[in-house]
Parts: sequence; structure tokens; C-alpha cells
Amino acid sequence: MLIYSLLSITAIGVYAPYGPLWAIPTAIIPAEVAGAAMGLQNAIGNLGGYNGPKFFGVLKDLTGNYHAGFYFLALSLALAGIVTFFLGKTIPQRQASATSASNQKTVHSN
Repeated sequence: MLIYSLLSITAIGVYAPYGPLWAIPTAIIPAEVAGAAMGLQNAIGNLGGYNGPKFFGVLKDLTGNYHAGFYFLALSLALAGIVTFFLGKTIPQRQASATSASNQKTVHSN
């Protein structure tokens, strides 16, 4: 029962980011290119789906155990979280500057 509970918590952690992941391009990229950006995002994700197991296997063969592969996957996940964190910090600034520029154009045109 404990293993089933821990696997369920792991599944929640793995699948929870999917909603925000697909919402990011539409929040920061103009609507005209959002579809292409989401396609690029999907392509990069597919590359990760290929390279992750490949590098895991190579590291397992080089070291003789699974530890290096899991460290690689953990490091990759941590780097993705850091990049997303800093990307999230810049998004409100871009939206705020775009809103203020839009408001300035409105004020000057009146």
C-alpha cells in the first residue's frame, strides 16, 4: 500500500507541470506564432524523450550502476526548473512593459 501511495504521488509530480508547460507559449508569444512555438516546444520535448533514456543507458554502461543515470536525470530536471523559474520572472516584466507602451500610445494619440 505504501508503494502504491508513493507511486501515485510521483505521478502527480510528473504530470502536474503539463498544464502550465503548454500555457507558457500562449502567454509570452504573439498569437500569430504561438502554434509554431508550441510545435517547437513539442519537438524539443521529443528530443528529450529520446536523449534521456539514451544518456541514462550510456551512463549505466560506463559506471556499471544506475546512480549516474539517475543523477543525470535529476540534474536535467533541476536545470529545467531553474530555467522555468527565471523565465517566469521575466514574463510579468514583458507584459507590464507591453501594457505601459500600449497605454502610452493611447495617451499620445488622443
